[in-house]
Amino acid sequence: MPWTETCAMDERLCFVSAWLRQEEPMSSLCRRYGVSRKTGYKWLDRYEKGGAAGLQVRSSAPRQRRCGMATPVVSMILELRRVRPSWGPRKLRARLMMDHPDGDFPAASTIGDLLRREALSEPRQRRRREPASTGPVMEPAMANDSWAADFKGWFRTGDGLRCEPLTISDGYSRYLLVSHAVAKVSFACAQPLFEGAFREHGLPLAIRTDNGSPFASRLGLAGLTRLSVWFLKLGIWPDRIAPGRPDQNGRHARMHRTLAQDVARPPAATLAEQQIRLDTWREDYNQMRPHEALGQSCPASFYQPSQRPYPEQLAVWHYPADHYVRRVAADGYIRWQDRPLYLSEALRGETIAIAQRDDGDWAIRFRSYDLAIPGQADADPVARSPWQLTCVNMRGAALVHAARVTSEDLAVLAIDVMTPGVITAAPDAPIAELIRLMLSHGVSAIPIVDGKTLVGIVSEGDLIHRAELGSARGPSYWHVLIRSSAQLAAEYVHTHGRTARTVMSAPVITVPDTATLGEIAGLLETHHIRRVPVLHDGSLLGIVSRANLLRALAAHIAQPRTVDDGRIRDEVLAGLRAQPWGGDPMDAEVMVQDGVVHLWGLFESKSERDARIVLAEGVAGVRQVKDHMDHMTTPDPMDRPNWPTPLPP
Repeated sequence: MPWTETCAMDERLCFVSAWLRQEEPMSSLCRRYGVSRKTGYKWLDRYEKGGAAGLQVRSSAPRQRRCGMATPVVSMILELRRVRPSWGPRKLRARLMMDHPDGDFPAASTIGDLLRREALSEPRQRRRREPASTGPVMEPAMANDSWAADFKGWFRTGDGLRCEPLTISDGYSRYLLVSHAVAKVSFACAQPLFEGAFREHGLPLAIRTDNGSPFASRLGLAGLTRLSVWFLKLGIWPDRIAPGRPDQNGRHARMHRTLAQDVARPPAATLAEQQIRLDTWREDYNQMRPHEALGQSCPASFYQPSQRPYPEQLAVWHYPADHYVRRVAADGYIRWQDRPLYLSEALRGETIAIAQRDDGDWAIRFRSYDLAIPGQADADPVARSPWQLTCVNMRGAALVHAARVTSEDLAVLAIDVMTPGVITAAPDAPIAELIRLMLSHGVSAIPIVDGKTLVGIVSEGDLIHRAELGSARGPSYWHVLIRSSAQLAAEYVHTHGRTARTVMSAPVITVPDTATLGEIAGLLETHHIRRVPVLHDGSLLGIVSRANLLRALAAHIAQPRTVDDGRIRDEVLAGLRAQPWGGDPMDAEVMVQDGVVHLWGLFESKSERDARIVLAEGVAGVRQVKDHMDHMTTPDPMDRPNWPTPLPP
């Protein structure tokens, strides 16, 4: 027979009927129907109040919403969300409470439900959060203890130009100090932005960066670069994260994600418009955006400028008397115990000290920082590879220095080759005094300085056309016709003047102390001059002449280099591939043994052959180049008789 079917309503009616018949006690009745006594009394009470209709199932939904949001509150939330599409419920609530302290706003979870109902949020895939294996390299305790700096990943603006913003933030308050697009990742582009931040906000104790250029280098002591050396001279420790560990600078990387969402998706039409976006966003990030790590307060409410102002001029550093002081040469070497020791090209021109510490170890010091402790089993210190050193920071933790290196970091600078202690004169100095200074000091030019400002320069060429010598050039017929009376008067003053102000050449073509020799040589050739003054922060630091360039060239050629044969071969091959006359890579072959380079391949002209030999001779560490190349007229290149054979071990 089929199963007997029943429903909850029938069971309740039978339960009430059995109770009304008073056939058994309440406990036994509830036990037979499988309900608790509390439930049994509930249904009896409903039956007494409503009859059989009271046994129907009622809705469990509340009759009225106790915490329903008022329409004005909903409008405020949705309006702010549309203006700030990247803000979540917590930030929306925090900003509304800041703007309306007396307002009654719902919880963040309720705001999140509202955004989902209005299709103003997208579900995100939850990621499993792994605990950090290491903490921050240096945890700041107050503003300006540690800044963070990095280049945001590049993107192209609407006009196709590359935009790569440099960002600098305070690690304690999350205050964004700099957000500026640069043309390329280099010292020349980054250093002015750092200097501007230092002038406006003061100096931090440390700057946390990754190990990329221009912050660090894979060559030399402690991975130093021109930028990190400049930091050390300002009393700022370059606090680097471990390679491959961007989470050690996670708060800065998280800011980059917000930057990309707000100003780079999509990018602006032009680079100028993109910079306007960055500047506007930086102000909004500091003044308006709540930060969860700050208790939903804005970074501007936590940040205070540093008490360490930016120095207009760096003081000369003096080491204690028990330190062995050495000046780093232009190629990064020092002399120690009658041996050349390679430190870093970034320290060129700087003075370092070697001193014995209290624990008995010898430390290499730059100003007040211990950069390295030489080990007992160092590699060959003459080789152009990093020392096998234990490099330490202020906390005594090991530093790691894997990074990219650019040719700019290895370039010789004006400060390395200039003549310091230049003889100068005042604008009112008579020309007789200028001539005496030139003859007594053996110089061919005298810079004219008014206070600390360079206003002109008097060279031998300014004094050879003089009325006293009868060598003054009078105005010709054509000069009188085509030149104005003011120009003719100025020429007369120059040839008849009696003071430096009247005969000097102005304005003066100058270079900063960070200019490379290539830049200096271009200026000398373009302007047909023999010398150029070197300035640092507007003050005269030295002068670079053609003779200084020749001395630098002679020092570079005479400098002995010991380089691994494999590295020599790689550099020669790379140089050949970069040149149009380098030959077919399939036909060319280079072998190196004990610094002797052997060249094989085909060439079309004697000039190509000579160029390849000169290229190989110019690689550091090459002692000799042996030519095994053939002319292209060889009948069958694959059957030429002098195909390279293995060199003897």
